[in-house]
Amino acid sequence: MTEPTTPPQHFEALRDFANDLLSHSGLQGPTFLWDRSIHDDAQSDDAEREDIPVAPPEEAKQTIDAPIRWYLRAMDSLSPTPQADGADGINRTDMPTFYYSTGALSGVEAVVGNALMSTRWCDAAGNLATALITTSSFLGSIADREGEGLAYLKRLIDETRIYFDSVAQHADPVTGGQALSGIVSAACQDDFRFNPVQMVQLISCSLPFAQWDDTRVFVYDAIDRAQATMASVERDIRSNDKDDPAGNLMMDSEGNLVDVSAGGIREQFDMSMLMLRHDVLRMCGEDEQADRMLSEHSDIEPMADAYAAQLIRRGQWRQLRDFAGRVLADDPYQQMALIPPQLAPDEWHTILDLAQYELAHGQ
Repeated sequence: MTEPTTPPQHFEALRDFANDLLSHSGLQGPTFLWDRSIHDDAQSDDAEREDIPVAPPEEAKQTIDAPIRWYLRAMDSLSPTPQADGADGINRTDMPTFYYSTGALSGVEAVVGNALMSTRWCDAAGNLATALITTSSFLGSIADREGEGLAYLKRLIDETRIYFDSVAQHADPVTGGQALSGIVSAACQDDFRFNPVQMVQLISCSLPFAQWDDTRVFVYDAIDRAQATMASVERDIRSNDKDDPAGNLMMDSEGNLVDVSAGGIREQFDMSMLMLRHDVLRMCGEDEQADRMLSEHSDIEPMADAYAAQLIRRGQWRQLRDFAGRVLADDPYQQMALIPPQLAPDEWHTILDLAQYELAHGQ
């Protein structure tokens, strides 16, 4: 056994980090998409929610669309090019950078704010789905060079996830299933299909339903629908590859053409879905299966890090030594995704040092 080169103070910080990682999940192991703050925020919002009506679907759509149309028309009037090819008659390359302060998303804000304060779960979920789809579509039509539009969409997804913790907790199973189905449908729409990370984040609205036997089926149905959607995306992209080699070129927020490959999208989707399935196991209380999944996917950096943190928290130093040795044998240069570099300056060698140090000192 070699003498560890990392000073013991790093080991104490590593142990603190592992315990903190668990505290974020509120469960018996680390999670990737779930966080206990989702439930805490939902409980806080529950105190403010009331049985109030939400805007009817058509009125909600009009409220959302009006400021967006105004913004796109204003952008069109500024276009220096006589022939435009953007969604509303303007080339995105010529479009000024989008800023949230323009108020283009003020209608979305109004509809979402109304929905989040209502306990009429299905009606509210329908308006949230409309807001998500329209916002995602809008981001595909603007020059979001500063990322303010994307930041807003991420916030909207987070607010929806918090809301659905309340839906899972308080709605009857039939109502909860119907509300969730609307959000899953939104996640499987075109504008999310090509963004697997955002898609799976929306699908993760189903996670709170995994806690109970009579609603757990909703989670697996959401996963099946996401899988079917991704299979359809792959077929479409491969068909375009065959018919038109340039057919998968899409324009990013700065007007640059980016190749959207089936393999790249599938890889992101599979990684995100693997983490979602892991979190489902945690929510179900199937912690042994969740730990086994982490161990079996030691080549995936976040999952390897999470398993190392789990072993550190439990003080399972022999298992940690063996696991770190396996990671290093498979890939001596595997990096860490969750554990900060200041805690593991030599990455997996630091983890191996920790295990050897604790074993050497009789822990």
